[in-house]
Amino acid sequence: MQQPEPPRRSLGAFLSHPGWAGIGGIVGVIGLAIAIAVHVSDGPDTPPTRPATSTPGPTTAPPPPTTHAKRSITGSWSTTGGDITVTVEEVEKTPERALRLHVRAVNHSSSGRVLQLFGNFTAVDDQGQVYTPSNEPAATQWPGNLAPHGSFTGVIETWDRAQPQATTLAVTFAKVRGVRATTPPGGLTITDIPLPA
Repeated sequence: MQQPEPPRRSLGAFLSHPGWAGIGGIVGVIGLAIAIAVHVSDGPDTPPTRPATSTPGPTTAPPPPTTHAKRSITGSWSTTGGDITVTVEEVEKTPERALRLHVRAVNHSSSGRVLQLFGNFTAVDDQGQVYTPSNEPAATQWPGNLAPHGSFTGVIETWDRAQPQATTLAVTFAKVRGVRATTPPGGLTITDIPLPA
């Protein structure tokens, strides 16, 4: 004899049972608690902060380096003797008050010439002060040798300080050397070269 089938209940009737209402309330409370916890752990919706950095202000160029005012006189004070022309083109006073002469030498001969400096050059100012050339390579630069129809410009710096009262200078090269070289009596002399203040 067959047993009668138990009555079927719908899902809606099952969920509407009073027990499910209590479980639903508990689940709702747990879900709310989780949502609050997640929100608190995330913190407010603000962009992350960056470490403070200083903004550079307007830049100004550094002051130019302090330099000594250049005290010099330029010109052309010249003499010619034999095959050689010597011209003083600039006279300077260094910060140490030594004299620095820029001198150009020109050889008009078809043979080589030598215009030595040491032992061959003298300079005297209008106060009688005698100046000797410095042998420091950074100060005096004098090639000396003149190729046929050649020239050079050299720098002669003196060991001696210029006299404050001196206003003019005379320079002399005593001898020109070379095959058939001639030197006028008294050497190659340039006078009345003005001195800077």
